[in-house]
Amino acid sequence: MARPKFQFHNWLFGAFLILFFLAGFTPAVQSVNLKIADLLAQKHFAHPDVVILAIDDKSISAIGRWPWPRAIEAKVLSLLGEDSPQAVGVDINFSEPEDRVNDAVLAMVVQMAKFPIVFPLETIRMSDGSAYDLGSLPALTSSTYVS
Repeated sequence: MARPKFQFHNWLFGAFLILFFLAGFTPAVQSVNLKIADLLAQKHFAHPDVVILAIDDKSISAIGRWPWPRAIEAKVLSLLGEDSPQAVGVDINFSEPEDRVNDAVLAMVVQMAKFPIVFPLETIRMSDGSAYDLGSLPALTSSTYVS
């Protein structure tokens, strides 16, 4: 049985595939891949009953540099309460105290809310493999939900 001849184009194609695969691990190629995925992704809209309040450039221009005093978040939660929401999710981790006055104002508004407020729970993984949960301050989460 005759041995197949070495074909240069097969070798070149294989080398190209290997380089293409390895290039996918570089930050530049990953960034391009993510941008293409964003362009191709279908838009998903929230349910009409869901309202998202975002901290955006317009908000920062109007209110000032982030992070804002917790009294501002307390005011937002109070205003939201006027519309009787079924629940509010807060994607801000209040894991460290700000000051006694602002922390107390926010804690009071959270405790008086007539709707569930959900705060984040972040798991921190250390280089030694250990992990710990970094949640919001106990004064905020004692009467709320943590996810």
